[in-house]
Amino acid sequence: MYLFLHGLIGSPDHWTRVVQALPKSERCVLDHFTDYLQHDVVEVAAHYRAMLGAAQARGERTIVVGNSLGCVAALHLQGVVDGLVLTAPPFDFGQGNIPLQKSKCEPFVRALFSRNATIENEDKLVKKACDTIDALMADRNGLRRIRSLKQQAKSFTSKDLLGHAGAKASVVIGDEDFTTPRSAFSKFMSTNAPQAHLRVLKNCGHAVPLEQPRQLAWILEEVLAQSGSRKIMDAVS
Repeated sequence: MYLFLHGLIGSPDHWTRVVQALPKSERCVLDHFTDYLQHDVVEVAAHYRAMLGAAQARGERTIVVGNSLGCVAALHLQGVVDGLVLTAPPFDFGQGNIPLQKSKCEPFVRALFSRNATIENEDKLVKKACDTIDALMADRNGLRRIRSLKQQAKSFTSKDLLGHAGAKASVVIGDEDFTTPRSAFSKFMSTNAPQAHLRVLKNCGHAVPLEQPRQLAWILEEVLAQSGSRKIMDAVS
């Protein structure tokens, strides 16, 4: 079973083409619960923990797939899953900060997509992301919410989360994502999560599920298969 968790300005729609590229025999759950205007990452994790635990009790292999801020929620579920796939995780908080000026929102969102004008329903997705940012900037409560979510995003770099995931975690970044510069991010991974697997996709920016859905689906199938091998090894040992 795959559970897909979107980021702050993402939506369940971001995973559509990834799901379409996976075998129809695999159960896929899209996150229609999360609204980051209201929910913290720990609340998102708490919402899905029982479902994942029940799936494991039935003998299902469970993989949680996160994008951007959704990666942090995914890490909070590491104890009840067989694998984690973390795409475009929060890392560079200088380049990756949400702009607080309305005129800068659309250019910022479009810059996250390296393959502009080639993503299906791109204009609709960009508008939805900009609407989310507008809602966050509507009043002081929204601005406080942005600051809170930024602190939650920063917890991705904590050894208490990513470091403990170990070989369960596969991290996927785009080679053109300015929020995860390849050299700096690779060094961070080797120091803080040496057992995790880092994959870099070519011709890809921050919106990994939208820009390279087939490559990501292939990675998910591989992670699912490897999680089955780990279960067998654990049983033998």
